Amino acid sequence: MKFKCEDSRLYAEIEDSIVDRIKNVYDINLFEAGGWLFGKYSKDHTTAIIESFIVLPNISKDPETNFEFGKTSKQILDEKWDEGQRILGNFHTHPNNSPEPSLIDSNQSMDFAANEKLNCPQFLLLIMGRDYSTTLHMYTTHDELRLVRDSS
Repeated sequence: MKFKCEDSRLYAEIEDSIVDRIKNVYDINLFEAGGWLFGKYSKDHTTAIIESFIVLPNISKDPETNFEFGKTSKQILDEKWDEGQRILGNFHTHPNNSPEPSLIDSNQSMDFAANEKLNCPQFLLLIMGRDYSTTLHMYTTHDELRLVRDSS
């Protein structure tokens, strides 16, 4: 599945099998669930290629409507880095709700884009909502870009 930014030559690709596995995460969790998206960039740096993900515990005090990351194991991040993969963003679910990012989602994603330790200045946020409807946004430190499915 390929997504493109409406206003620029930026793209994101995600395998259907990964989307199917995120659907499984959606199905087995009554509350918001999520994790990190990993992958690489194309040689010309115009396409983020999502190759894998990990699910993390939701430590929010209100998990029905919020997702909050716990501390990510440095070992997991190091293993992904050694495999040639890097953090491209995160995903979470909005069970029985719209897949549009909340203000909290957007602000947090901009903070992640600014986090030098993550080294992800174009941070992706994938949200799966009611009926598996899915949105993908790209964040920089100052901007939010919506990506739409590319049918070409």
